[in-house]
Amino acid sequence: MARITQADIAHHVGVSAMTIYRATLTVGRGEEVLGDDVALCLLVASELRDLGIAWPTAVQLVARFRDEVSFLSFDPALRRSWIVSVERADGSRFQMTAVSERHLASIIDSRCRADVLALHGPVARAVEELDALKARKAAA
Repeated sequence: MARITQADIAHHVGVSAMTIYRATLTVGRGEEVLGDDVALCLLVASELRDLGIAWPTAVQLVARFRDEVSFLSFDPALRRSWIVSVERADGSRFQMTAVSERHLASIIDSRCRADVLALHGPVARAVEELDALKARKAAA
């Protein structure tokens, strides 16, 4: 089975090899050959970037919610998770996850202001991208 490298990811997402190296240090390990978990995290960060989130912020989000990314990757068609950024009355913010629509609704109902990012969509697309990258590399 073909292994994905930092250079493969850099080429696929259109950033420099150094940018990918720094991101691997944030989400995992700085190894040249990446495990599927780190490669998936980098592809999820790329998907978040495509949604308009700055690359450094996307990498930090993926690193912080790496367990959720892993959870979603096992069955992206059925599992759901949302990152909720909540603003308190004093203006400070914190982030949490919701793993069901009911949980998400209760968080939103109980807070004055909450921004929501559906994590399951980017993870599902990243899983497909990783599979396609591995297939292309194996065929080469």
